[in-house]
Amino acid sequence: MKLTVKTETLKQMVTKAAKASINNKMIPLTGLMNIALENGKLSLTTSDAVHFLTVTEPDITGDNFAVVVLTELFSKLVSKTTSDNVTLDFTNNVLTFTGNGTYKIDLPLNEEGELIKYPTIPTPTEDVVTGILKLSTVKSVILANKPSLAITLEAPYLTGYFCNKDTIVSADSFNICINKVTTFPEQVLIAPIVFDLLSMADSEDINYSFTESTIVFTTPKMTLVAKNMTGKDEYPIDAVSEYMKSEFRSNCTLSKTALLNVLDRLSLFISDFDVDGVYMNFTKDGVRVTSNKGSANELIPYQGSNNFAPFTCLAGVEALKKQVSARTGELVNIYYGVPEVLKLVDNNVIQVVALLDDTNDDETSTTYTDEEIEENI
Repeated sequence: MKLTVKTETLKQMVTKAAKASINNKMIPLTGLMNIALENGKLSLTTSDAVHFLTVTEPDITGDNFAVVVLTELFSKLVSKTTSDNVTLDFTNNVLTFTGNGTYKIDLPLNEEGELIKYPTIPTPTEDVVTGILKLSTVKSVILANKPSLAITLEAPYLTGYFCNKDTIVSADSFNICINKVTTFPEQVLIAPIVFDLLSMADSEDINYSFTESTIVFTTPKMTLVAKNMTGKDEYPIDAVSEYMKSEFRSNCTLSKTALLNVLDRLSLFISDFDVDGVYMNFTKDGVRVTSNKGSANELIPYQGSNNFAPFTCLAGVEALKKQVSARTGELVNIYYGVPEVLKLVDNNVIQVVALLDDTNDDETSTTYTDEEIEENI
């Protein structure tokens, strides 16, 4: 039983399929790849033990067969092959790989010493709701929402995207991102790897079959079976909504490049023993950014300003840089005046950056009288 495939085609398939393989030595399945040819369609399947990714290619000549290989070895061999075509020959429980040369690939065995068979992937058939997710939406979520995801497991539900019908929310201890995009018909918590894998889709329309526990995504050359994360009911979506209702009296527009450059330069004047923050003083002429010890400062002129009122706050450098870097345009619209947060708005994306507590410096008070406001306008 053998097949022949163009090397470049196989490389593209393996590169995609390997993205779902985490190769956890404690979970053998995560280091395996299933290679199957059925009725002229070649498929490669991998898993992280929760999600299953299958990459397919039609019109491949060969005999039907299925074999399980070690993902790491097979991927490396394919990536180093420079011949025009690759032939895989599965005979007598041995897989022979013919490209630049001929290679006998050792196949993994189970505890009984038999060749491993890849498990059947369970897919829902009842109570399924179908729909279409756009590839452009997936990429928007990765760009805008991913920087706001929690990366530690103190609150595991914060490591996922909260999909709320017409918005996707991500949040950690310091940041919130609300992306106004259409996704699924019900609230669901999605692991970030799902959107990372979907970003490799081969078409703009990604069909899905949705149930309470599982979502199956399909395109002409890819299928992803994804399990919904637990913890949806614990997600602080009500608190997020309250932040969205906060009234910001003033807003301004800054150059994204100028702001990032200033943050980079001032971060040089923050020692490892200091709070990783900078003071942002909104003045009539622009935002004066000052290192927390006052040893460095720069003024960023406004590109636009509405309802100016003086305001000073202490913002975390890294948190602010992550959010500003995720902006798609050259301008950053900042809403300020609320003691707890700054809000960044960019078309359908709203980002909230929590401000650092600064109780030791009375000069940073954010409360002003009407007379003080009039004097600064």
